Amino acid sequence: MQIMYTIELIQAISDWQQGGNKEQKSARGIKLKEVASLLPEKFRSKEALCYRRISLDKSAVWSIGTNLHIKETISSWTEDISVAKNFKGGVPKIGYQGAIFKIEETDGSVILNLHKLFQDKEFAAFVEKNKNNVNGYKKGMGKYLDSQKEVIIQIT
Repeated sequence: MQIMYTIELIQAISDWQQGGNKEQKSARGIKLKEVASLLPEKFRSKEALCYRRISLDKSAVWSIGTNLHIKETISSWTEDISVAKNFKGGVPKIGYQGAIFKIEETDGSVILNLHKLFQDKEFAAFVEKNKNNVNGYKKGMGKYLDSQKEVIIQIT
């Protein structure tokens, strides 16, 4: 069965990988969820534990300590603990507390398993053929590709 990839999909992935402020990430996450929903289930699932390293300021640490909760939405996780440990240089700067969260196989809703998608030869060929049609490719997908073994998950 041949999967039909689109430039809209690789544009959404590349935009997501560029990051951005809170509003940009939210809009990019929603767009990615929309276009990724057309992919087969195998690209919208995970079989392994996933990890996310974040830097928490004092208010976030306080929120975790008192509420056992932080605000989260569509976010990047990884299936590789070493990627989480070394993300953005590892230990955060003074004034922030680094934390690595782990989620089980059933936690959250997988928007897109980029790690699986990047391993698909047809997808890799489609990206190579169409990368010049993607705005900001070198700052997003072209820069990161599968280096983070990324799984994009929505957690409420």
